[in-house]
Amino acid sequence: MPGPLIGITGATGHIGRLVATRLAGTGARLRLLARDPSRLPTLNAPVQVARTSYEDTAEARAALAGVEAGRGRMAGSLADIKFPDGWGE
Repeated sequence: MPGPLIGITGATGHIGRLVATRLAGTGARLRLLARDPSRLPTLNAPVQVARTSYEDTAEARAALAGVEAGRGRMAGSLADIKFPDGWGE
């Protein structure tokens, strides 16, 4: 059974890139959100990509549709995030 779809904003930045790389290595289902998808990291795992910006609320909501957990500015605080089993071990 696949795990939750995890949305990551800021994946073109330093921390977001590290989080995306780490989660991709666990086999997590990822959707990377970016203003410029060409700047996203190349991952050795299938990921979904959504082009969006913080300024366009409707576009951001559409990009986050179906996301069950998240990391980044749009996702809320780290305390609210559900990471896949085994994260951080």
